[in-house]
Amino acid sequence: MPYAETVYWSVHPLALAEIVLPRLFGSILDSPTLWTYVLVGRNQQYYVCIFVGFLPIFFAWLGWSEGRNRRRHFFAAAAVLLLLLACGRHTPLFAEAYLLFPPLALVRFPAKLLVPATLLAAILCGWGVDGARRSGTVSLRRRTWALPAVLGIATFLIWGAVWVEPNWTAHLAADVLRTSDVKVATTYAISMLQLQLPGLAAFLFGGALWLIAVNLGRRWAPAALPAIVAFALVHAVWVNYPENPTVPESFYNRRPPIIARPPDPSGPGGAGRCKDSSDRV
Repeated sequence: MPYAETVYWSVHPLALAEIVLPRLFGSILDSPTLWTYVLVGRNQQYYVCIFVGFLPIFFAWLGWSEGRNRRRHFFAAAAVLLLLLACGRHTPLFAEAYLLFPPLALVRFPAKLLVPATLLAAILCGWGVDGARRSGTVSLRRRTWALPAVLGIATFLIWGAVWVEPNWTAHLAADVLRTSDVKVATTYAISMLQLQLPGLAAFLFGGALWLIAVNLGRRWAPAALPAIVAFALVHAVWVNYPENPTVPESFYNRRPPIIARPPDPSGPGGAGRCKDSSDRV
């Protein structure tokens, strides 16, 4: 396909926030907003939902930062690279890679690269869970628990700014949407940020405190790991299940009209041709 068609289904960088903030810009199935049309394009988005959740990303970070496997650097770098390439036409990186690496044209749509990026992140997540399960023998690096704490403070400050001075959000929305009718979209974005940022900040602070407890050798910290993993699974299913509509039972019971018509007894070949023009397809 031409390059313009290849890069059409690209992931907008703002849409990557929905990896940890579900339906931040609205659901494409229930009530699409102006955000979905601007961030996706004239067609519907390639993935209905890209939510992974904070906890898998948290354990992926733990797997890279504290992993003992030398391959963790390769998996982390490859996941970040694929994530950037998935942005396609929204960044110059995909265009450069498209010229320097011709087999990249076989990908067809950059949004497909989210799949291998998620796979690599899942491998890092597994290493992180395994490392947390065997914690207590080695002290954690300071960056491991400090980064979630810093990000939690930054998220809390952004949440406070959304409440105290929401006009800056309106200016950012106008730059992204590039249309005069941004009042409804801005109001929706502000309400979603006010609703979801406290939860993200709580996850970040909770993750930092849990890592500190693990580093201090508290017995309850490793014992809480199964409950944390179970919560991550339930959270992912709870968010993604409504975004995957089920097919009605009548779809499987449907029989095409051509099957209901009795076959021509004369069989295939010259004698089995359509007897009149009404039987022709």
